[in-house]
Amino acid sequence: MTASAETGFVRLAAVRCPKKGDMRTRIDKIRDMWEQLSSAGVHLSIKDKSSIVMRSLPPAYASFISSLSAAAHMNGKTVDPETLITYLLQEYNCLTISSKKPSTNPKMENAAMAATFNSTSSSTRRGNRGG
Repeated sequence: MTASAETGFVRLAAVRCPKKGDMRTRIDKIRDMWEQLSSAGVHLSIKDKSSIVMRSLPPAYASFISSLSAAAHMNGKTVDPETLITYLLQEYNCLTISSKKPSTNPKMENAAMAATFNSTSSSTRRGNRGG
């Protein structure tokens, strides 16, 4: 391994996804570094690539990775890096969506409550009319 390839490998191993950073950007960076290493003649195994991705994750993904690894192990398979990345980005999207706070616009909240109240009131009124 040349000195530049070794430096690239060390930099790749040190990549970490920040707790609140964009996972897609970080994964793209890891893929770019894989390409650079490949161009320098360093070919990483599937296991190495998967390991690099897993080590780059913030602690919030520990249970996700544990579940994915356990499922693969139970089926006698290894998780290839592209499959891992696909599932990881799906998880990232779910976490990102669920962490977004609902609107704090009082007008929107009032409109939603009014719609719920009107819906409930009209069904109650219909019940009182015998119909």
